[in-house]
Amino acid sequence: QVTGPKRNFWTAALSSLTSASGNTSTAIVASVDVMEPVFEAYATFFMKFREKKCNKLLSTLIQWAFGSSLGEEENGNGAETVEGYTKTQLTKHYVFFSLYAHILRAMRDVLVFSFPQLVQPIVEILAKYNATPFTLLSETGGEAAGAWIIHRRRMLAGRVLTSLKAVLEVVKLMSEVSTPEDADDVALLDDRVSFFAKEEVFMAMMPLMIAQLSNTVVFEQGESDNTVEDLNEAADDDDTTVADVMTGDADRFGAGGAMLTDLTFSSTVQRSLIPSIRHYFISLQSPKLWSSTQREILRLLRHPKYTVRKSTLLLLNGIYKDGGDLLCATIMAEGLPAIVEMTEDTNRAVVEQARQLCNDLSAISGQDVLFALSLIHI
Repeated sequence: QVTGPKRNFWTAALSSLTSASGNTSTAIVASVDVMEPVFEAYATFFMKFREKKCNKLLSTLIQWAFGSSLGEEENGNGAETVEGYTKTQLTKHYVFFSLYAHILRAMRDVLVFSFPQLVQPIVEILAKYNATPFTLLSETGGEAAGAWIIHRRRMLAGRVLTSLKAVLEVVKLMSEVSTPEDADDVALLDDRVSFFAKEEVFMAMMPLMIAQLSNTVVFEQGESDNTVEDLNEAADDDDTTVADVMTGDADRFGAGGAMLTDLTFSSTVQRSLIPSIRHYFISLQSPKLWSSTQREILRLLRHPKYTVRKSTLLLLNGIYKDGGDLLCATIMAEGLPAIVEMTEDTNRAVVEQARQLCNDLSAISGQDVLFALSLIHI
């Protein structure tokens, strides 16, 4: 029997994973060995249930993971605060999206019926974890914070990023399932609408997906190249909220912090965010929506941080490689002036990345884009 998220058999196993992850002296996330059997059991039941029962179970799991933010109040440790989520909620988000990704890998397009239920949780996470509110909340603490408090904030930032990565993986998998095998046939593009191309879904998700490229606070402060076991050494209090994480770079890194955060941001975005956006972009299957999404991406070439501008160029390079001749024929002309302008950026790394993108576009399109654009401006 599928009931509400409280006192429910289906959520008891996930709650145990959250408890294992949320122990104040051990884990940020439960190990794969612990989660895998639970996820396998869920996948087995999903494959046996009918669509209606799967949707009901999924709705129960969403209520368990998001609590009051999606309509059901949760009290006690881990409850949502004015500043943001506590670590227990962040762990619930991670467990839920990791579970859904596991089931989606097993069921592929059979699970498409559940996609509409995922939109609101995904949109909430992308909006809540975005840089703007975190930046506004980062002005507390400062240099007065001790080393232990800084360490604790870093570990909670790791939770934020771990949860966000799980969301991005789900979006990538949903995009893969939504993209037809004949996606390179331009004649078919106007005859179908993929899930992410539906107007209400596109309007809700696209700006938030692209905005993650400028989510420097989370991607810089939340990443650690350490293993899960290394991260699990943290022992942060459960009443710490996301707001406590977001302190200035100097708190964590000192005078040499800028270079470290730049490297951290770039590597994390390349591993987690760019692949998700590339799959999402191609899944739209609409020149009109491709054009709208590219315009949103191109705005980030004006971002004050060079790491964001460089990552934006890397994303564009990947998108055009994925789309090939079809994408070049439909939207390259719109983006080319802004891309070529970046070859004169003040940062050398950005200039090199812009030149690489121009060279790759020339190879894909069969024409020298820099020369062609120079003729237009003569």
